[in-house]
Amino acid sequence: GLGSALFILCLSLVLQESLMELSGAREIERRPNVFLLDIKTNQLETFEQVTKRFDVKKKYLAPIIGARLTKVNGERVKKEDTVRNAMERNWRATARTREYFLSYRDELFETEKVTNGSWWNQASSDEISVEKEFSGYLDTKVGETLTFNVQGVEVTGKITNLRSVNWSDMKPNFVVIFSKGSLERAPKFYISSLLIESSETRYQFQKEVVSSMPNITVIDTEKTIQAFLKILEKVTQMIRLMTGFIIASALLLVLTTLYSSHFERRKEFSLLRVIG
Repeated sequence: GLGSALFILCLSLVLQESLMELSGAREIERRPNVFLLDIKTNQLETFEQVTKRFDVKKKYLAPIIGARLTKVNGERVKKEDTVRNAMERNWRATARTREYFLSYRDELFETEKVTNGSWWNQASSDEISVEKEFSGYLDTKVGETLTFNVQGVEVTGKITNLRSVNWSDMKPNFVVIFSKGSLERAPKFYISSLLIESSETRYQFQKEVVSSMPNITVIDTEKTIQAFLKILEKVTQMIRLMTGFIIASALLLVLTTLYSSHFERRKEFSLLRVIG
């Protein structure tokens, strides 16, 4: 009983620490807490003007281009490989047949690291970087080529590096990104992540964005994190209460066993004295 109680207590502490770390609640450096989706190209100037009127930090803006993978090393992806069963459609099973959201940029984020190959320079064109774990799902490596269908136009690039990505850093991360080149001319929209400390400022910012650009979706992740932390706190309290109950029950059982054993030993000792 004591062993079980200590195991549950340790497990709850590890679980709590892991969830707190994942949520970013105990981060030393604050992560972006506001996301904006579906920013049109002709709205970028208005978006910049709005953000300048607020105390915005860590602003990241990324273009997004919808595409489908059509060829790997010049070999066409077979349609019959598409997973029909919805229950089996995971990252690994649909790596070659899923819809992709591609992006392009010149620099690595500070939370990314090249693990194989080398990052491109600003003069590079149509080079590709793939997240290292996802490259295994694609069964591709550095030096191979990928061809994507972007609204009827095929865009081909060469994989020049694999990179690790910290997905919990709340930046606009992608499994596949291009260097600048052909993809720049494709129809696109933008997403942005930024940090606004004050809840009142976030509310006013959201009102301003929705008022001037109604199509943009604004997501305040700070509210979600705070709600998550409250739920986590209640769950942790319940686990600790159960652990305390188990420990108390185990101690009571140990004391009862010791008392019963002591009582039996006294009876035996008295009996031995009587019979000499």
